Amino acid sequence: MVSISLTISAIIAIILGVLVLIFPKLLRWAIGLFLIIFGILQLLNLYTWSFFDPKNNKQLNINKNDKQKIIDANIILIVPMFFKDNLVGIISVGEKLSGKIYSQEDIDLLITVANQAAIAIENARLYESEFEKKIESAKQEVAFLEAKLKMLLSWF
Repeated sequence: MVSISLTISAIIAIILGVLVLIFPKLLRWAIGLFLIIFGILQLLNLYTWSFFDPKNNKQLNINKNDKQKIIDANIILIVPMFFKDNLVGIISVGEKLSGKIYSQEDIDLLITVANQAAIAIENARLYESEFEKKIESAKQEVAFLEAKLKMLLSWF
């Protein structure tokens, strides 16, 4: 059912897109018609939210409970934060305050922010790792000095 409605939505979007290219004055009409059809498909439960990974061009396997949590939280867009092909976090955003859809420019900005945040997170992890190594080294040095002090004190 879902694939049929997605196919119908895609075909309608393509047809309306071609009509708008040929007749630019039809833009409002085409958008309105598409939204009406999209709404009807949703009301009939023929259309469900798509969880799609554009980087790998495939549907994501998300369990039903997680999908519902995403929908209930009104999350519209999720941008992953990758560092060297490792997922270090996500940025999830809701609807724009203006009510408009996210443009490619908006998405590109979020991807840039996500990439910078991933680098910052990885830098923080590296710093924490180095800090922990220094603490461990300091603990070993303190233990060595305590042992040396005990040995010196035992002579008296």
